[in-house]
Parts: sequence; C-alpha cells; structure tokens
Amino acid sequence: MRLIAITGTDGTGKSTLCKNLCEKYPTFKEVSIWDAMSGSLFHTKKDIDKYLCSLSANARLLFLSHALIQAVDLAKKSEAEVLLLNGYYYKYFASELALGADLDLVKMMIRTFPKPEVNIELIANPDITFARKEKLSRYECGLQVPSLEAFQNFQSKVLMEWKVFDRKDWKTISSELSIDDVFNECLKFIGV
Repeated sequence: MRLIAITGTDGTGKSTLCKNLCEKYPTFKEVSIWDAMSGSLFHTKKDIDKYLCSLSANARLLFLSHALIQAVDLAKKSEAEVLLLNGYYYKYFASELALGADLDLVKMMIRTFPKPEVNIELIANPDITFARKEKLSRYECGLQVPSLEAFQNFQSKVLMEWKVFDRKDWKTISSELSIDDVFNECLKFIGV
C-alpha cells in the first residue's frame, strides 16, 4: 500500500485534488483527519471547530494526532492500493505551532507517523485561498472570529512554521493553476 501526502495550508485545494484522484483511480482512497471524528464524536464540522477552539495548543496537537493516526489505521484495513493523506500531520502541526504548541512535542509526534512515499505540497497566495473557502472556521482563522484579515494573518503564520518539516524531497504545485493542470502535475509526481 502506497502512502501519498497531499498537503498545504487551508484552501489550497487538497480535498479537491484528492476527490479527483479517487474518482479517476478507484484503487485510491482519501484519508482525512475527519474520518475518525465525524459521526461518533461530532455531528458537524461546527461541533469539531468549537471543541478544537476550547483546547490548549498542546492538547489540540495530541487530539489531532490521535484522530489522524486512527484515520490512517482505519484506511490501512481497506482494499485501497494508494492512500491519499489529505493534509496529513503537516497541515495540523504547522497550524498548532502557529498557535503556540511546544516544538519539542511536535518533533516527538512527527516520529509516530509513517513516512509517505511522496509528499505533494499545494501552494497559493492566502488571498486566493480565502476566495475559495465557502465558509471559514475559527480554527482556520487562528481561533479568531472568521474574517478575511484573521484568515490571511493566521495562514501567513502557518506558512512560516512549515520550516520544521524536512521538505527537501517534496514536490510543490502551485494551486493557482487550473484544477486540470494541478491534477496533471500531481500525476507526474505519483507515477500513475
């Protein structure tokens, strides 16, 4: 089973890319942190957002890590040949660092996750990613009341935290390209 991370900050098109890949390739399966949270623990994304905003950064980091590990473990039991890790820990750990999580705890948690065969990072200007969002959560806005300014400020802080990851072998795609161009660039990197 191949593990491929599709990551980037909020609004860069991770879910759209994963959805398109899964539609084209039936042996692919999207793995999202929400797989372990929806239904049993929370009924809506608003419930999840409210809970996340009630936690400290380190507590949230541990909770999100637990949910993501559970989602990956569940997906590994499937018949899928390729697991598309939507956001993976990169997105959440960078967000938590921007919110004040302890760097040593983040580094320790990184060691608990399996290393993907391919890491694809989608990048775009926060103005563009904001325009793509139908609805903002407080979490995407740094726990602030959702607004353009809060979203842009927080996403800029998150981008600065990506330095904690070893990205030398990552593949980068500008998600300011068309959806089809992003899809085709991704196919080059994953080798299908």
